[in-house]
Amino acid sequence: MKKSSLEVTQALIDEALVVTTPGIAFGPAGEGHIRMSIAERTPDLEKMLDRVAKVAGRL
Repeated sequence: MKKSSLEVTQALIDEALVVTTPGIAFGPAGEGHIRMSIAERTPDLEKMLDRVAKVAGRL
């Protein structure tokens, strides 16, 4: 089953400790997408991407 953008963002919070915005927040065309802020230092972004990569296969 394909997860909604809300389900994906909740899973990222719960499993990877990464906060994103569900695409549906930007209207129906945004469903199927999530939005991430990348306004961080490179080492912090690398840590975040490592955490997301560990759970991405289950999303």
